[in-house]
Amino acid sequence: ETVWLFLVIAVGVSALLFTLATLVSQSIQRPLSNLQTTIVAVGQQSDLRLRATVSGTDEIAETAQAFNQMMGRVQLFFAELTHAVSQLAAASEQMSTISHQVSNTAFEQEQQANMIATAVNQMSAAIQEVANSAQQTSEQATQTDQQTQQGVQQVRANITSITRLSEAVNGASGVIGQLN
Repeated sequence: ETVWLFLVIAVGVSALLFTLATLVSQSIQRPLSNLQTTIVAVGQQSDLRLRATVSGTDEIAETAQAFNQMMGRVQLFFAELTHAVSQLAAASEQMSTISHQVSNTAFEQEQQANMIATAVNQMSAAIQEVANSAQQTSEQATQTDQQTQQGVQQVRANITSITRLSEAVNGASGVIGQLN
């Protein structure tokens, strides 16, 4: 009878231990399975909004909580990265517009500089013509002055000749007057 009693107690304790082991195993396996399912879902769906279910205060719950915090940070990082990429794209668009405007302005300034250079060349040619004309006028004025000086000398010589002729006519008139 003792053996039977001992056997019944052993079977009862074994059943109790088996039930207790099953409950402990499930209390560990269920949260781990939920965490694993969430991790796999995040990997397959690339959905950073998924979070693990946290139940309890044991190490598995702390791991699930840490996973959720990590996913929050990753989600925030990608949101900030998306915002930065959008800002960069907008800045790139603005830079492209500004670059196009600068290119157009540079082209216009180049055309204006070419027009100014052409005008300067034309003015230089006109100034050269005026200088040549002034040179010719100066030379002609010099020639005219020389001719005027010669004319003045000729007039003086004529006046001197006329004066001598007048004196000669007066002298002849006096001689004719005495002869009469």
